[in-house]
Amino acid sequence: MHKIQDLFDPTKQLNRTIESVVTFGANTEQDLSSEIREYVVTDKLHKNYEDVITDLQTAFDDSSKEVGIWVSGFYGSGKSSFAKYLGLSFDKSVMIDGVSFGDKLMSRIQDTAITAMHRTIISRHNPQVVMIDLSTQSVAGKIANVSDIVYYETLKLLGVTKCTDQKVMCFIDLLHSEGKYEEFCRLVETEKNKSWESVESNDLAANLIAANLAPRVLPAYFPDSASFKNINLSSALNEKERFVRLHKLVKEKTGKDKIIYVLDEVGQYVASNVDLILNVQGMMQIFKDEFRGDVWVIATAQQTLTEDNRQAQLNSNELFRLNDRFPVKVDIEANDIKEIITKRLLGKSKDGSDYLKRLFSQNEGLLKNSIHLTLQERSIYNQLLTDETFTNLYPFLPVHIDILLSLLQKLASRTGGSAYVQSFV
Repeated sequence: MHKIQDLFDPTKQLNRTIESVVTFGANTEQDLSSEIREYVVTDKLHKNYEDVITDLQTAFDDSSKEVGIWVSGFYGSGKSSFAKYLGLSFDKSVMIDGVSFGDKLMSRIQDTAITAMHRTIISRHNPQVVMIDLSTQSVAGKIANVSDIVYYETLKLLGVTKCTDQKVMCFIDLLHSEGKYEEFCRLVETEKNKSWESVESNDLAANLIAANLAPRVLPAYFPDSASFKNINLSSALNEKERFVRLHKLVKEKTGKDKIIYVLDEVGQYVASNVDLILNVQGMMQIFKDEFRGDVWVIATAQQTLTEDNRQAQLNSNELFRLNDRFPVKVDIEANDIKEIITKRLLGKSKDGSDYLKRLFSQNEGLLKNSIHLTLQERSIYNQLLTDETFTNLYPFLPVHIDILLSLLQKLASRTGGSAYVQSFV
């Protein structure tokens, strides 16, 4: 008599901790080590990685007017995992046990051609990677434009300033572009008896100091302190000029002229607000026209985007036009989930597999008769049971996985569906 636990792969403890949801915030070496160790690359995911990496290499090598990758799938399908791991794989600074995350991912993909392309991109271009989870960007009900979030998160990543006040961040960016930053820091030291570094993380103090000294260092822009205080960012900043300046700053600070932005949950973030949709469209157009394949955006979205809420349905035309800005499509399919469950959670040892196949052979007729859905002859759940599916999914039946996936898809398509599914998972 076998115990169920004895049938499973002994290298994977049944009681091990597995995170139900992959988030961009889980980025410590321990988090990433655990995630990539559990990561299953299905045949479809393998093809998706191959296509995307090929497109990126072509764009970076020869320039391109295509700059967007749209990763879609229902909640829990693995779209965030795909986007997160792809983005981090191009960041040479992300290491796990002395090995780059990119090499760890390539070891899961197991394809020499893809690995060669991936390494070529890094060796030739070494892109700057900026990871942004839009689901964490809404504060106290205030929704910022995606282009603003991309701009300010890039400034923070570059260490341009510790301040989070948007006006001060733009001011510091302008100082850098005008070659006046060092002069400003000296003035702060002389006039305020403090180093700028010691006060810039205090938004209130930083704003007051910037307003006071702006006329001294940038008189052409700020004739007096009032002009700084009264400036309206939305009218003062030209979007195209801002991103051209930001791209130049990235190159000055890092030596990199290629950028990959990875934006999680773009679809959910903008779906119900047409102004946010148009803002992303405009940003993508700037990237496409100005940078010719040097700046790419990998965005994730729910597969059921226009079903999640009524307002999103009303904005469906704008959403479809936004989708067109991302010509490279990655669709994470439900069938991938079944394969991932089989390999990641239900993998059997060789002895366990052999035992289950013998058990199926001895009881095949009884098993098939017992699970046949007599009232649903044409149901999608009435699938043929084989020794392979019985062994791979044991102690579950194929119908159990199919029903679970259908349930998750139904929940995800409801208003607030992500919250339903997350609580369910």
